[in-house]
Amino acid sequence: MKISNRFHFNPLLIVCALSILWVTGCSRFQGEEGIEKDIERFYQHQNAFEQLANVACDVLEKLDTRFFRYPIDLQEEHSRFIEFTEIDTLLGTLNAGTIVMRQFEDIECSIFVSIHSYSGIGGGLDYGYRYQPKDLGLFEYTAGFFSEENVAYREANRVRGKEPVKFSIELASGWYLQYFARP
Repeated sequence: MKISNRFHFNPLLIVCALSILWVTGCSRFQGEEGIEKDIERFYQHQNAFEQLANVACDVLEKLDTRFFRYPIDLQEEHSRFIEFTEIDTLLGTLNAGTIVMRQFEDIECSIFVSIHSYSGIGGGLDYGYRYQPKDLGLFEYTAGFFSEENVAYREANRVRGKEPVKFSIELASGWYLQYFARP
């Protein structure tokens, strides 16, 4: 008896699917427990965060650009900037992989070091350390912020699909821990 093989398994598709599952499974937002650990991590490595702000802002100015993601936007012509080696070392110290450097109209240098981010249909989440953020959000973080009761209250009292949930916790030297769930 011959069984027809109606399904063709593409190895590349399987690798991509497993990679997505691995990445999302390994970097989940951990709520209040994670926030406390991330605050503690900032203060343990405050010197590295301060150095990162100085070096990254210098690079942004030298590149003469308003937006740069390291290492994603790194090109051959950028190899002349020795500062990228220092950024790489500092990101390693912080156990982080990427940094986004931005310039806004009224802010010369704003930085985002991601702890957990994802985007998808119907929204996304950015959670990480921000240096000189453009805005701090409308919500205030308090104990129990992610409890079922508080989440239900927030959902009932905001325009779903239009209003983001964003809060910032001030750390030091212009750095904040920021949670931004966008619709």
